[in-house]
Amino acid sequence: MKLEATRDALVSAAWPSFQFPEATRTDVYVLANGLDFERLFGRMTAGFFSPRGRPTFFLYGPPSRWDQRRSLAFESTSIVRHEMAHQLAAVVYAREPRWFSEGLAQFLETVHESEDHKAVIVGSVNIEAWRKYNTFRTITAKGTLEWTQANTTMSDAETDGFYGMSWVLVHFLYNTQPEPFARYQVELAKGTDPRRAWEIAFPNLDASSLDSQIRNYSRRGEYVEFPVQLHSTPVAATAEPLTPAETHIVRARLFRAAFGFASPTERGPHLQAAASELKTALELDPTNVEALEMEDRAPAGDRLTRARRAAAVHPDDPRVFRLLGALSKMTGADISEQENAYRQAVKLDPNDPGSLNNLAWLLLEQHKVAEALPLALRALKRAPFDGAIIDTYAVALFQAGRCESAIAHEEHALELQHDVNASSELARSLKRQLAEFKTACTEAKAEH
Repeated sequence: MKLEATRDALVSAAWPSFQFPEATRTDVYVLANGLDFERLFGRMTAGFFSPRGRPTFFLYGPPSRWDQRRSLAFESTSIVRHEMAHQLAAVVYAREPRWFSEGLAQFLETVHESEDHKAVIVGSVNIEAWRKYNTFRTITAKGTLEWTQANTTMSDAETDGFYGMSWVLVHFLYNTQPEPFARYQVELAKGTDPRRAWEIAFPNLDASSLDSQIRNYSRRGEYVEFPVQLHSTPVAATAEPLTPAETHIVRARLFRAAFGFASPTERGPHLQAAASELKTALELDPTNVEALEMEDRAPAGDRLTRARRAAAVHPDDPRVFRLLGALSKMTGADISEQENAYRQAVKLDPNDPGSLNNLAWLLLEQHKVAEALPLALRALKRAPFDGAIIDTYAVALFQAGRCESAIAHEEHALELQHDVNASSELARSLKRQLAEFKTACTEAKAEH
């Protein structure tokens, strides 16, 4: 109920008239014990969000502790509001430059309900972001507008400086340039290149003079708080107990999530613990589809045999056919077997972005772009924050001869990779694909 209320508050604050399509459901794992959470994710992690594949929050304790308040003089901030803002923004904006994405998420972190619960208050100071801006003053506004570096390629001081400047820039524009800032967001939603969107919205605002304006604003500006009508969506929650097998699957997911936070010496034990949990889950339920999906350390042929057995037991579960398609591809099975499996997965769940994306990609490999394009678009609408899914749609656009749109979407997919290692496999693939698009499109223009 807390998560749904948070979503209502963010939508009311930033996008009250936007009609959000149904998106992939977000999983949330909440540990009761903070010490258990600390053992898995370290002392410095209050909670985190993983957007890739299945979007998932990992938190601990009651909802009251998900907010962090460093001073009674300032509004609380929240990792949940921050990451949920990223999720929602990915649906609204077809392009998101780094500064805007992080600045807006920090700006919306302080959104909170009024005392009478009829409005949300927008514009409260994010004290942590304000501190970062005032501590690390070597970052310029012009440099922030051009910010593309991944966190992993920068020092902590640089990262804090960019985050701080991004927040104060959004706060400054929201308060002092409300109409141009709204126009800028409209252009981003349309997919306009961020630099061009800035020129359209702020034709008379010189980026090189912004530093002095923002410095004066940070010292003497009026940090106005705006009440906005709260639009609440009635929801109901029901509790269902996990089966013993599902309990071990949850534990396996936690150990795998902890891998990214672990030291090199802890990573092996985390993976071993996850494998042990999955082994127990499959002993309790040999055809559990989720466990079979996660059991990726076994030989592909053995996994395919188990998946076929599971499909006979669970003929109405789309996940098992999605798994059959993937394993058929891994084992070099006939392409018709892969396609039949993915088609059955999409038939059973027409809105699963994973199955839609996999089928679209398989069709693109066969250059069946007319059939692949609508499937890729459906996947994109369900998971607009997934770089791999945006990439599939970009390839479909490219094969359809829509060069400019293909390049714009591939650039957007890269924009969303800023919080991961710039040398990751996906990031490298996106950069390579983007370069190929630009070269091919330039050559095609020259021929005409």
